[in-house]
Amino acid sequence: MTLSKSEPCKTWSWPLKKSLMRNLFKVSGILLSILYPFFIYFLIKSGHSFRPLAFVLMILLLASFLQTQRKAFLWVGLCLPAGLIFSGDVFFLKIYPVCMNFLVCIGFLMSLKDTPLITAFARKAGHVLTPSVLDYTRRATWAWGIFMAFNTLISLITVFLPLSVWTFYNGFVSYILIGTMFAGEYFVRKRCAHAR
Repeated sequence: MTLSKSEPCKTWSWPLKKSLMRNLFKVSGILLSILYPFFIYFLIKSGHSFRPLAFVLMILLLASFLQTQRKAFLWVGLCLPAGLIFSGDVFFLKIYPVCMNFLVCIGFLMSLKDTPLITAFARKAGHVLTPSVLDYTRRATWAWGIFMAFNTLISLITVFLPLSVWTFYNGFVSYILIGTMFAGEYFVRKRCAHAR
C-alpha cells in the first residue's frame, strides 16, 4: 500500500520528538536509580574500574534535574562524577543515595516557606483544600522532611559499613520505608479530605 500524493507523509514534529526524548531520559533515570545499588555492588565485586560510572552518575543526576528543575542536582551532577574520575574512590559512588535523600529532604522543608509540597500534591489530586486540610498538608510536609532527614542519616551511615549493608539498605530497605510512608500518608490525607 502506497501513499497518494494528496496524503502527505506524517512525520513527528521536533517538539514532540524533544518531549519523547525528555520522557525517555526521565524513565531511564528512574530505572537506573532503582537498580543503582545492585549495579554498584556487582561492579565492585567484579573488580572493574569505577571511573566509567561517572557517566552513569551524570545521567541519573541530569534526569533528576529534568524532573525537578532544581540546580542543586546539576551541582551534584558535576561534583560526584568529577570526584570519581580524579580519585577513583568508591566513596563517590556510595554517596549518591545520600545526596538524593538529602536533596529531597531539603525540597520538602524549603517548600514550607511558600506552598508545602504535600499541599501542592493534594491540590493537583483535586482535593478540596479547606483550612483544616491545609493545616494537615503542612504538617504532613514537615513529617516527610523529618522522615527524609532520618533516611539521609541512615544512608550516610551505610556508606562507611560493608558494601552488602549499603546495598541492602539503599537498594531495598530505603524504598520499602519510602513506599510505606507514602502509602500511609496518602491514605490519611485522603480520609482527612473526605471527612471535610
